Amino acid sequence: MHFRRSSADGVIQNSRITHTGLVQPGYGEAVYIGSAGSNWGCHGNSGGADRSDRVKVLNNQLGPQVTAEHVDVKEGTFDGVIRGNTFNGTGLSGQNSADSWIDARASAT
Repeated sequence: MHFRRSSADGVIQNSRITHTGLVQPGYGEAVYIGSAGSNWGCHGNSGGADRSDRVKVLNNQLGPQVTAEHVDVKEGTFDGVIRGNTFNGTGLSGQNSADSWIDARASAT
């Protein structure tokens, strides 16, 4: 599930996500919020940050066989909530720095 292009106020709740990244394991995130700064030119606001703000990830079952981060929160987003989820790391690939259940990047703004 990818919240991008300033898709603010989204909610993913009570879902089950498994078996992601079958073709490219390092890019098999279950939930991806925002876009990397290097992609703001195509997914950001008029070339600025991708403001996928206030996204809620609630009470989901993530994994097994999620090959990258289970939840990846990119710089430029703010005020999201990640709560009540269950993580199963079986199958986490380690490719492309995919080595954690949650990856959250800070924003300077």
